[in-house]
Amino acid sequence: MKLFKAITEKQADGRGIRRPLPFGEIDEITCHQKEKILAVIDAYRPAGRTFIMPGETVKIHDQVIIDISHESLMRVWIKLKQWVSEEADSTRIYTRLCETAELHNRSEAGFYRDPDLKIALSWRESNKPNSNWGARINDSFDLAMRFLDDSKEDFEAEQRAKEKARKRELEQAKALAKARARSAAIFKFACFGVTILA
Repeated sequence: MKLFKAITEKQADGRGIRRPLPFGEIDEITCHQKEKILAVIDAYRPAGRTFIMPGETVKIHDQVIIDISHESLMRVWIKLKQWVSEEADSTRIYTRLCETAELHNRSEAGFYRDPDLKIALSWRESNKPNSNWGARINDSFDLAMRFLDDSKEDFEAEQRAKEKARKRELEQAKALAKARARSAAIFKFACFGVTILA
């Protein structure tokens, strides 16, 4: 999946296109899972089933360009079409995160809040992006991840403060109810005393 996401791209018009990459770059983007990626490449390039180029006779090394055999695969292979769309969504979320982080860095935007925060955290958890992947789209990867961490921390601190305020209000309400009950008991006792005296 990560391999196919790396060597394809969805354009603004929704059309999927090829994005050939050297194997070394694919290795960096996929967090150095060389053996797994090689196994996937080899499964999709034997004669008669050449979805990935180069063919099986070429030995793969870091400089070899890896590509899908034809863009039409993105129209007919449903799973590949889905992966291309997922990568386009991931790119959109990351681009927006970088833009907001850059604005925040210039004091022109605040921290992320829900739903943006929840979306971005979920995206990072499920996609596990790295700086090599991010650099292809926007070189503010470190800034964006720090902004996301700071947003999470700020949101959690805000939630803790709200919970503390809620507890304080509850305690005050309980104390007020207790004071009113005591006042009512004193008033009732006073009324009873006045009745006896009368």
